[in-house]
Order: sequence, then structure tokens, then C-alpha cells
Amino acid sequence: MPSSILLLNPNSSEQVTEGLRSLVGNCSDDECSITTQSAPPEAPRSIYDTASGVKSAMECYKRNYTQYDGVIVGCYSNHPLIPMLRERYKYKQIIGVLEASITAALLSPARKFGFVTTSPHWIDEFGRAVGETLGIGANASDRYVGTTCSDFDVVELRTAKESTVNAKLIHCAQDLVQRGANTVVLACAASA
Repeated sequence: MPSSILLLNPNSSEQVTEGLRSLVGNCSDDECSITTQSAPPEAPRSIYDTASGVKSAMECYKRNYTQYDGVIVGCYSNHPLIPMLRERYKYKQIIGVLEASITAALLSPARKFGFVTTSPHWIDEFGRAVGETLGIGANASDRYVGTTCSDFDVVELRTAKESTVNAKLIHCAQDLVQRGANTVVLACAASA
């Protein structure tokens, strides 16, 4: 029986979920199936701060995920749903895309990385997340060059004029490269 993974969009935006679905659409095979799902309609359409993350987690936590072998929480934050699901499903693999991105960025020795995110709120949050993932203080890694923000929210990344979004993301990425980044992470699930 193939492994079953849920890629959970913890906000209620179907546009974001559709973007995730198109990203992983051809990844399922005989050994692994990937399902995408949005948060319930009562969840925020966008996660833009701690309070909206908590609201999202509470709405998603009401659902049962026992049919999946693992859950990927598709939000670039230390989303509160991650530890909640890890506590509930002790023998399942639960990870967030932020944690996975940090881990992947660190696989290449001596390479530096940074994030392009949506809101200034996430700049300090990502610095803390890097520290927590590595078990060091916030922003203490010499491999992490920082975070820039596009000032688009998650829904605007999917609905604004594509050339405008791309120009801003390129500008943000160039800023990180100027700071020494070899790897630029587009740190919003809607960037997919």
C-alpha cells in the first residue's frame, strides 16, 4: 500500500490550494500519493500574524488526519498546527514547509540562504525560526543572510498582475544575493 501524504494549506484560500495542487500534481506514484486540502472555510484566507496562525490551527485541528501517513503544513511560519499535530499523531511524520526549507537550504555546505516573504511581520519570525530549527539563537547562523518582504499578502500573490509580482520578487531576491545568499527561498506557499 502506498504511503499517503497530506499537503495541507492551513488557510481557506482555494486559489492557494490550487497552486499547491498544481505544484505536486505529478508527484504521486505507486509508492506515495499526495493529497492537497484547504483549511475549513472558517479559517483565515491568509495567515499574516500570530493570531491568524492560531485561528487557522484551531480550525484545522478539528479535522481528523488519521488516514494519512504524514502531513506537510503548507505555510511558511512556525505554524502552531505543527506541534499540535505532532502531539496528537505521535507516530506520523509532521513537518512545515518553513522547517523543511531551512533543512534543505543547509544541505549544501558553505552556502548561504535567505527568504523572500510577504509581510514585514515575518522578517523577525523567520530569524527566530532559523534559530529554533538549528538550536541556536535567533539570526545567529552565519549561513542565514536574512529575509526580505514583497509586501503582497498570500492572496495577492495569486491575484495581482503576474508581471508586478515577479518584478517585486526578483528585486527582493537580488537584495538577498547582494547580502551573500546562494539560495533564495520563496517563503510563501502561494509563491509556488
